[in-house]
Amino acid sequence: MQHKNAIYITASHLIKSLPSVCTPYNQVHRRAFLPQSPPAMSNVVFSSQHSSFRSAKFSKDGAPITPEFDFVVVGGGPSGCALAARLAQDGKFSVLLLEEGVTVDQNPELRNCVNAPLQTRSLHFSQFDAQYRSAPEEPFTGREIDINSGRVLGGSSCINWAIWTRGPKDDYDLLADLVDNPDFSWEKIVPVYEQIEKRSKDSQNPISIRAISQTPRTQRWSSVAEQSYKQAGFAKYDDVNGGPMLGYTELVENVDDKGTRSSANGYFGATVDPAKTRLEIWTGLRVSKILFSEEQPPRAIGVQTSAGAVHAKREVILTAGAIQSAYLLLLSGIGPAAHLAEHGVSLVVDSPTIGQQMWEHPFMDLSFRLKDEYRADTVEDLSSVKTAGRHLHTWAREGKGMMSARDRGAAQRWRVALDPPRAVRPLTAPRLDPSASPIERATLLRAVTPHFENFLTYGHGLTTAPDPLESSYMSITTVLLRPKSRGSVSLAPATAKSGAAPAVKIVLNQLKDKVDQELMLQALERAFDILQADAWTEHLEPRPRPDRDGLLELIKKDLRTMWHFGGTVPMSTKFGAGALDNRFRVLGVTGLRVAGESLPVLALCAFPESASRRHGRRALPGRLPHPGHRLRPRRTGGSVHRTGPRERRRVIGAARRQQQIQSMYTY
Repeated sequence: MQHKNAIYITASHLIKSLPSVCTPYNQVHRRAFLPQSPPAMSNVVFSSQHSSFRSAKFSKDGAPITPEFDFVVVGGGPSGCALAARLAQDGKFSVLLLEEGVTVDQNPELRNCVNAPLQTRSLHFSQFDAQYRSAPEEPFTGREIDINSGRVLGGSSCINWAIWTRGPKDDYDLLADLVDNPDFSWEKIVPVYEQIEKRSKDSQNPISIRAISQTPRTQRWSSVAEQSYKQAGFAKYDDVNGGPMLGYTELVENVDDKGTRSSANGYFGATVDPAKTRLEIWTGLRVSKILFSEEQPPRAIGVQTSAGAVHAKREVILTAGAIQSAYLLLLSGIGPAAHLAEHGVSLVVDSPTIGQQMWEHPFMDLSFRLKDEYRADTVEDLSSVKTAGRHLHTWAREGKGMMSARDRGAAQRWRVALDPPRAVRPLTAPRLDPSASPIERATLLRAVTPHFENFLTYGHGLTTAPDPLESSYMSITTVLLRPKSRGSVSLAPATAKSGAAPAVKIVLNQLKDKVDQELMLQALERAFDILQADAWTEHLEPRPRPDRDGLLELIKKDLRTMWHFGGTVPMSTKFGAGALDNRFRVLGVTGLRVAGESLPVLALCAFPESASRRHGRRALPGRLPHPGHRLRPRRTGGSVHRTGPRERRRVIGAARRQQQIQSMYTY
């Protein structure tokens, strides 16, 4: 499989060149690239591409029907999978999960790439990728940027780099204070993560995670890399997911002990019993709008799909990601009134913040070329069968080495997160503009929060080397975690197609604000500090450090997006109204919630996959009632029927429980 603008040989091709080694370990790992048997949940997955789908789901006895479920969940990414699995866990509710993409099993070649995280780059610009592009009017870079986003059951957890970070304790406590909901605090979210993360073989939790030191791979560069961090002035801390996040530590990945990616699909096998579940998953269906009742306030009663309408008896829940959730709300009439009128969309609710506060994580790679005598054990080795052979041999015989790595064989063991930087030559410490809003002053440049992070990659970073057959590299991938700049998701100008829905328009506004430019300059300076440390002097070819203007030009040329987006459907805070309340409910309507990465009002200082899964589990907080269970006291003539003490206690307790249940659905 050939990646766009890259020479890339799939592991399927490479493994065919490996001589047969008749050991049990070799047999197991060679099978990892062969089609696997369908999962136990295959009896609840229905593809709209099947010829009998419409007749089976949208008709009965030859007459058309409108399918109906208790909950309709739109978007089968990390949040949607976690939420649908939770709702369907005990079989009390009928749940429909809608996904525009296919399942991993519907494309055997790409499934092999999903199972082996080594193949991550092969999945970008594939059938499993939505392949967005930003608008060209970027104020800083002045160019379009590719945006990879999962369009497959499991979402971006199937095509990302499989890095698992919860985020810093301060982020969660700050968010809990901003939205006035203690459920977002560090104290409350840690138990949720402990129900998600599978850290041992004995655990029944759905998502396997492991630190790099727990993997079978060995890397000759790890000790040199760690020494360079120390020489650059960074202190080591123990656990990237332990709360504090300043300093350097090793990475944690969501990969199991066999080296297989642990995607969001793991929720179904771990938490749902196929024998009693009332869950259905429909793939290959595009949702074009949310359907509302005529009552006031309007109630979400279902969705319109490419196959027909589907009704929700209780709620519609959007978990379609930061881009698609906002886009779908706009198409459905919830958004800025003037913007919707401009595109001829009938207004349901004037919600000015929809799509207007998008944050994202910009990144760039800084690469140094290895001296010829030290060219070995970098990701560039896998660009040729000739140089990849010994790595394949070690992997097949012993299950060790670079081929057991997380992405493209690059053992990115170390990660460093930095607080708001002090004055570093020749720069000055970043400062907020006097016009900064109260929420910006409350969330930006906090001394206890990392503002950027650096990953040292044994290779050319997250971008492909221009000459992988002739050179090898060491790279620092620098990610800005807490930007001030905000982008947008909106409806694009009308196309030539009459009656066609407006396309989505994505404006990133990367580094639009001066404080973000200063932060990125500081981060790039620290990346130079690491790769120019004494530990690397013997191994790397020298590279001059540019002055300030040169650094800015370097950033403009190489800046990309890490595909982490949020804030497009923001919760209300103590500083102002948003689109949601602090329990994920869309303001101005009933029966509609949004969960996932679109709701955090501040850019999380973490890779957002873990937070998306947590939001999915918490989207319906509290105990869920049985759909047919009415807990109302029986009364006769104003008095409680049967007045014995036990019956009175039962009735009073039932009434209290009913009040709690009703409060979940009272807007």
